[in-house]
Amino acid sequence: MLRNILINWRIKLIDTFRIAINLKFNCKHLLTNNIVCLILLTLFPTVSINAQNSDNAKKTKLEWSGFFKYDAWYDSRRVVGAIDDLFFFYPKDSNLDGNGNDKNEQSQLNILAVTTRLNVKISGAEILGAKSESFVEADFSGTGSYSSIRFRHGYVKLNWEKASILLGRYWHPLFTPKVFPTVLALNTGAPFQPFNRSAQLTFSYKAGNFNFLASAIMQKDYLSDGANGKSSKYIRDAGIPNFHFQTMFETPSLILGVGVDYKELMPFTEDENTGQKIDDTFGSVSAMAFGSYKNGSLQIKTKVLVGQNLSEHLMVGGYILEPIEGQTEIVYDYSPINHLYWWGNIIYGKQVKIGLFGGYLTKLTSSDITFADDEIIAKFGRGHNIESVWRVAPHVLYRIKNFTVGLELDYTSVKYGTTTSYSTSVSEDYSIDNFRTLLRVMYLFN
Repeated sequence: MLRNILINWRIKLIDTFRIAINLKFNCKHLLTNNIVCLILLTLFPTVSINAQNSDNAKKTKLEWSGFFKYDAWYDSRRVVGAIDDLFFFYPKDSNLDGNGNDKNEQSQLNILAVTTRLNVKISGAEILGAKSESFVEADFSGTGSYSSIRFRHGYVKLNWEKASILLGRYWHPLFTPKVFPTVLALNTGAPFQPFNRSAQLTFSYKAGNFNFLASAIMQKDYLSDGANGKSSKYIRDAGIPNFHFQTMFETPSLILGVGVDYKELMPFTEDENTGQKIDDTFGSVSAMAFGSYKNGSLQIKTKVLVGQNLSEHLMVGGYILEPIEGQTEIVYDYSPINHLYWWGNIIYGKQVKIGLFGGYLTKLTSSDITFADDEIIAKFGRGHNIESVWRVAPHVLYRIKNFTVGLELDYTSVKYGTTTSYSTSVSEDYSIDNFRTLLRVMYLFN
């Protein structure tokens, strides 16, 4: 009897190895201990056998990747940021005590490893004549001042010869995944560069060197501001997704593109005083142009964006609630604030890379109140008392196989000022600066 049991287990192990080979499942990418992998495959032979009997499953390919990431940084003053200020926006405004001392003029130091990242890409099955792929990614940065798993990306994509459809959570098209800043900081160029991952339905079509993109997007973690704070409620109540259209010309060395973005929000659904229903919406329009040039070890990238109400992209911007001039009775309207954003980036090298990032943003003309008897009712968004921000950030990065270590110096200056309840303009401006030194160490798993 014992002999029969051993023979059966031997057959099961041989079958398990055969199934794993047929599926092209590389255990060492999933688990460092192959014995543990073997145990898992033995515990779930039914799943493996069913997968083996599926023609599509035989073609399925799993690719695991990710990295361990260590960040240590020093700021010369308190800053506006997220994830314990690892994600850096700009220095905080002055906060004077009774003696005129700035309480925010306080240096800070921190070390984190929470942006360590894992992802898996599954590809191979043919669906509706298209090659399919799915991608899921998470890190441990969570929210607030504690570590927890955070869902970054998750989508399925169908690729035909010239067209593709993406459904799920991915970079907002304003991010432009093929042209974004190469920096060591987690902010990836924010607040000059859009930073937003959202649920979307995106259709792309390629014609020669041109690629055309149309996308319908909704909000989840990157949210518009309003009377109830940051929420997806405002775009959900509007009943219209955020639309984006983009055209890009691409060769191995050159990328040029333009895009336009439109969204509608409904900040209020009822009057706070009377309880009467309100169904007014307002729209925000943004337009951008971007480009990248690569020649050997040299790469140059840039983007310019004129945008309205882009606070959900972790940028300075928002909107106001104001009276409509000329009405016989008080009627209120929403006015998005216009901003100009620009960044440029130069990177050179291979094993040793040096880079330089520069960014600038400024408030443009906005819907100021033209008569002093009616006040702005409310201001929503980020940085209403900011006239402009600029940044210069050089870095050096050294790579040995899967190991990289880099140093980045970031000088960011904000021109703060005062605003009144009658205008969105900033007056009596003054500069607040921060110098950040960042050390980043990474070990790549792929």
